[in-house]
Amino acid sequence: MEKRCRTGRPEREEPHSSEAPENLLECAQLIFPYLQPPDLASVSSTCRSCHRFADDITSVRVSDATRGFENTAIPFTNAVDSQPYAYFLYTPVQTLPTDTSSGVAQCWGGPDDGRGQARPDPFLFRVEGARGCDCSRGCGESSGCTCWESAVFPSQECGPSCSCLSSDCGNRLTQKGISVRLKIVKDKRKGWSLCAADLITKGMFICEYAGIFFHRQ
Repeated sequence: MEKRCRTGRPEREEPHSSEAPENLLECAQLIFPYLQPPDLASVSSTCRSCHRFADDITSVRVSDATRGFENTAIPFTNAVDSQPYAYFLYTPVQTLPTDTSSGVAQCWGGPDDGRGQARPDPFLFRVEGARGCDCSRGCGESSGCTCWESAVFPSQECGPSCSCLSSDCGNRLTQKGISVRLKIVKDKRKGWSLCAADLITKGMFICEYAGIFFHRQ
C-alpha cells in the first residue's frame, strides 16, 4: 500500500508488526504492578492495551490487599464513593523502616506478588546464645512450655531458639498469619476500616494489625 507524503513522492506504509503488542504487554507486566494509583491511571489513558492491563491490575488489588502473602485474601469493599481501593503495601511480617525518598517500590497486582512464595521469616534478628523451650510438640498453657509459663505478657511466643516445630506449636499464633476472613470496608465517617467477614469467638486470635485505631466517640 502506498500513500503520498508532503513532498509528493510515494511513500510505502510499513506492515503492522505483531511484535509491538507483545512487547508492550511484556513491559506492562514488569512496570504496571509497581505504579501507584495516580500513575497507573495516567498510563492507562495512553492506549487501549494499557487501559485493559491497568484494569486487570486494579481488579487484582481490589480482590486481595495481602498481595498473595496470606492463604486467605482480604478484599476491598466500597459503597461510599468511586475509590476502588486504598493503596498501601501489605507485609505479613515485621519490617525495618525505610527511607521513602530512596525510590524503593514493591509489586502489587503482578506476577511478582507473594503468590506461591514461601512466607517471609517473621524474625528480623537472632539473639546469640538465646535459649527457648525444649518442647517436641504441642506448646500450650497445660504443656509445661517454659516460654508460656515464663511469659511476662500473654503475647510472648516461641521463637527461633525453641525446639518446637512451628506447624505443631500452639504458641506461635502471630507467625502463622490471619486466622479468620477479613475485609477492608470504606466507611463514611472513618474511611477505610478493617472488618471481620467471619464470626469471631471470645479470645480468638485474629491477626496482627499496625495502624490507627478510631472509636465512635
